[in-house]
Amino acid sequence: MGKKLFDHFCLGVNYWPRHRGINVWKDWRSEEIDREFGEMESIGINTVRMFLVWDDFQPVKEWYGGHRKSKIRVCFRHDENVTIENNPSMIDPVMMERFEQMLDMALKHNLKLMPAFLTGWMSGTLIEPSFLDGRNMFTDPGMLRYQALYAKFLAEHFRDHPAIICWDLGNEQNCFQKCPSMDAAWVWTNYLVTTLKRYDPGTPVTSGMHGLGMSRYNDGDKLWQIQDVAESCDFTTPHPYPGFYQDCVDDICSIRPTLLATFLSKLYSGISGKPAMCQEYNSLGDSFVSEEVAARFTRVNMHSLLANGDLGALWWSLSDFTCLDRLPYSNVQMEGDKLGLFDGSGNPKPAALECKKFSKLLRKIDYEKFAPEKPKAAIIVPFHETLDDQSKIFMAFILCKQVGIEVNIIRPESDFTQYELLIIPSLAGFGGFRTEDWKRIRARAREDAALYLSYDGCALRGMGKTFGFEPLQRTKPFENERALVFNKNFSSFKKDEILAFSETADWTLDIKAGEGEVIARNSEGRPGLIVNNYGKGKTVFCVEPIEKFLIKKAHIFEKDISYKIYSALKDIACIKSGIEIEHPHIQRMLGTMGKAKILTVINHSPSEVKTEAKLEFPAKKIMELYSNKEIAFKKIETQSKFDIKLEPNEVNVYNIE
Repeated sequence: MGKKLFDHFCLGVNYWPRHRGINVWKDWRSEEIDREFGEMESIGINTVRMFLVWDDFQPVKEWYGGHRKSKIRVCFRHDENVTIENNPSMIDPVMMERFEQMLDMALKHNLKLMPAFLTGWMSGTLIEPSFLDGRNMFTDPGMLRYQALYAKFLAEHFRDHPAIICWDLGNEQNCFQKCPSMDAAWVWTNYLVTTLKRYDPGTPVTSGMHGLGMSRYNDGDKLWQIQDVAESCDFTTPHPYPGFYQDCVDDICSIRPTLLATFLSKLYSGISGKPAMCQEYNSLGDSFVSEEVAARFTRVNMHSLLANGDLGALWWSLSDFTCLDRLPYSNVQMEGDKLGLFDGSGNPKPAALECKKFSKLLRKIDYEKFAPEKPKAAIIVPFHETLDDQSKIFMAFILCKQVGIEVNIIRPESDFTQYELLIIPSLAGFGGFRTEDWKRIRARAREDAALYLSYDGCALRGMGKTFGFEPLQRTKPFENERALVFNKNFSSFKKDEILAFSETADWTLDIKAGEGEVIARNSEGRPGLIVNNYGKGKTVFCVEPIEKFLIKKAHIFEKDISYKIYSALKDIACIKSGIEIEHPHIQRMLGTMGKAKILTVINHSPSEVKTEAKLEFPAKKIMELYSNKEIAFKKIETQSKFDIKLEPNEVNVYNIE
């Protein structure tokens, strides 16, 4: 295992002072910040993402001659005696003095700061610099110069300050202005990161971006790409809010919303090859959930992110705001809807107490030695990204988690050699994979891996031979509701069991049996699920896009049994995960910490769960880390078994020797 980017899991918050909000720099009250930093320290927070308002820190005023043909003076807008000649960076020294005070207060309270310095978009409101004057910040040479001068100044003056954990380019700059092209987005990111690294090579840099695309080859609406941002930055930063995500149509403490942050972090890290940090998350306030439900949501997310190798979990935000008569809070109701860990008087809420409890767990785990289980399966994203591909991959990720398949999410040009199972969920269209990548995918299956594909109208060369059937025709389905009926006992399916879907596909494929074995038939009685011997490996073809069927169906995971298909894939690929728990709402992560194993068991259900954990190795001792109690277990040959009881959204963490 390589050296980690940070020496601790970043348990953190996004921060604006409760009484000042975005006016903190103009309305400076150091005693309030010191007090709120103390609140953070009291619940174990160690990392703070905070924001330098661009317009406050670089208060530029440009003067022009007639017809704007020439620029005749660049100065501070509040002091024309400060010019670009005597202050080349055009940085306000008063603001920098206040920033330095904040850094020193952070050290006092054992906090690390993540300054987002080009902050011009916040909470649904533009706070763009007054000198923007209609120019594009991503492409205009003058604007690029100001940004580079700003970055250079920060890097030179604060590169040795121990309170800075990383630099953040800004807050969701893809919401600030429309970037004219994918290339322009790449150039802007690379330009600023290179500037920071030149003057501060030892501090990591990220970009504070969210909603990034999976493929540079898409339908043209995703100009900001995971790969492009990560090419320059040291880590990526998804901002997973279930309330903003079209696929999270369930109760917020059920499996889909509570796995969103983990999924997006795995998506970003898998595609980029760089670590990911859940930089913002929240249950979105009193209009959405009670404080008790928000606490359960917080609990599940923190533990899942840690267990899955994320860099951190940063709540939005520290406190409820009291400055609700000011923008952006007076305009965007949600920002005043009590999103904080603390209330407006500084009292901790239940979610804050969950952070405090979790921080105590962090002290029992040697973070630098802790490593999640190395996945033996991979979901392959399409070469050409279409509108709902990310949603299909999310559903496949949940199905994997339901049966204990640890999985990476990778690009088709990735190295497949470490994976025993390759998953292509609900593939559509004619440009899913390039010829050379499809050849490599099939070659890995021939070696000794399993390859699974579910059909959503795709075209792939040699698909019939690969999966052991003869295609007849692509056609529109006859039935409004689809189903698979099993011919025989298959993994956990019984003969004549029906896997029913309340959706219909855009396309289906009429096929007849070839070399593959027909395991189930579809609604028309034609082959619907086929398993084929392919070289030394196996292929599995499902004629129904089962992942797509799950996307927008509310509460579907409470009753759907599509996960049993993935359980069969796990058996076919002979994947042994070290831990088996037969319950589709329990996430189980078995990591290592030196010679010990760390087992995290998470109930992603708002209901109580009683089940059994089966360790596929003989344990000597099992300790609950929260209670510090040794638990009883049974040894049966090479296995160890113990009972688990989890309250709604409860988490247990075990140290196993």
